[in-house]
Amino acid sequence: MISSKILLYSYGYIGVLQAVFCWMMYFLATPGIGNLVQAHDDLKDYTQEETILEKRGMTVYYWTLVLGQVAAALASTTKRQPLFGSGGYGFPNQILNITLCCEVVLSLMVMHSSMLRPAFEMERLDFWPSLVLPVVALAGILAVEEGRKRFGLGFSFLQF
Repeated sequence: MISSKILLYSYGYIGVLQAVFCWMMYFLATPGIGNLVQAHDDLKDYTQEETILEKRGMTVYYWTLVLGQVAAALASTTKRQPLFGSGGYGFPNQILNITLCCEVVLSLMVMHSSMLRPAFEMERLDFWPSLVLPVVALAGILAVEEGRKRFGLGFSFLQF
């Protein structure tokens, strides 16, 4: 069921795209986190404000990962056929669509519920930039995959 090409696609391509977007959003969508990381303080030395900022950064990373997983699931529904535009596959898999919607809703609930947030060591995200900016990961991964499928960008090793 799993071949070396599928592993390369999953871990060496889509997984790397997700990681790049997660780290990019960790720093871009969490104002002040760069200064905190640069200071190299031990976690036990953080002030209350720094602890909140660090948790907010982790929550942004998590939210970006969720959106990256949604993009990866949508992108991998077909090998070569694009999702959008003329000749696009679209979104006919209703079970997948419902599952992805549930994943997003559940993630938002965990991040914003005062009962669940402490259990996962998360912090409430501001609408901008922390909650909205990571949508770039969803759009970015889908755009890269749409380009690969539509224009055959030379990633022959990704034809699993």
